[in-house]
Amino acid sequence: MLRAEYQEVNANFRALAEIRFKLLALVPTVSGLGIALIDQKTDPDSAVTALLSGFGLVVLLGIVTYDQRNSQFYNRLDERAQFLEAQMKLPKAGEKPTDPSVRGEVGGQFLNRTVEPSHLFGLLPLRHGLGLGLIYSAAVGGWLFLLARWGLLAADASAETASRVAAVVALGSAVGFLGELIRMAAPR
Repeated sequence: MLRAEYQEVNANFRALAEIRFKLLALVPTVSGLGIALIDQKTDPDSAVTALLSGFGLVVLLGIVTYDQRNSQFYNRLDERAQFLEAQMKLPKAGEKPTDPSVRGEVGGQFLNRTVEPSHLFGLLPLRHGLGLGLIYSAAVGGWLFLLARWGLLAADASAETASRVAAVVALGSAVGFLGELIRMAAPR
């Protein structure tokens, strides 16, 4: 009974991981191409630019919402798998289940996961949330750049001023969005 549930948890975990990897390949590619095409093919102060940029941003936020919900399921599956591994008394990696010296110690692919992440440059903890946040916030910044520049040009700002201010708005928004995604992913 426990083994069957453990197999199902593993299958669901793999399915959610596969969805995540597909999204992580799709989002930067589609966003980057979409932003570049809109920027090259439309008049920056055209309502079409605003409409397409707004559409891209809304679709991206929908994907982020979907992925964040999947992260919740992913984390619950991880917890359930750890529980099942403990109940089944799986041996730690590299140890034989019949070895009497490891009695009482349990392991498995979920229980043996590293809890503390490595740190990039000794500062940034390498966690899923940071990776997701960097990709999604960069895409949000790109879509917001087009929208902010459109708004400024519509308000009769010069092209140079509109681009500079839009870049600051996009960068600030991307950093804020990254911070929020990291906050949401922080272990509790």
